[in-house]
Amino acid sequence: MKKTTSFNFEGSYKVRAHIIIVIRKIIITEIILAFVAFLMNSFVSPNVDFVINANTVFYIEFFLLMINVIVFLYLLLSWNCEYYIISAEGISSNSGVILRKSKQIDVPAIRSVSVNQGFFGRIFGYGTLKLESPLLTEPFLLYDLPDPFRHSGLIEKASLKAVNKAGAENVIIGTVPLNK
Repeated sequence: MKKTTSFNFEGSYKVRAHIIIVIRKIIITEIILAFVAFLMNSFVSPNVDFVINANTVFYIEFFLLMINVIVFLYLLLSWNCEYYIISAEGISSNSGVILRKSKQIDVPAIRSVSVNQGFFGRIFGYGTLKLESPLLTEPFLLYDLPDPFRHSGLIEKASLKAVNKAGAENVIIGTVPLNK
């Protein structure tokens, strides 16, 4: 697969969610686990009537550490296993660490492409692409892509090329041209 830096591409390329998304999830996980550890230490204070021995505290902290490592590895694996393949023919969304899921949309069927960016998306340069087609009941979403406007331009250009090919629009809409 080829990486592209312009609004023209040949073949296909793979794109993942922006790395800042994984970092944000890791930071949130660390904050939650630190809060749990803080609550645990507040119950182990000397003012409490019951006494927890050192072995019990060690096992609880070891358990929290193992949860932290497992969640960290899962977040990295899920980021690595969730990606989009964009080509001039179609776009596929692949996800799942254990159970693989795949969705696909043909580029000629795409009627509109829009970019949604939040506050942090504008700062860090990521956003969600929303692809709409009359053939789909709900929009096809590409979440948290880096440089979403470049991908939007590539998809729109490929869609216009496909529609401008002879007969492509008739195939998409389902009408047959009349011979006069």
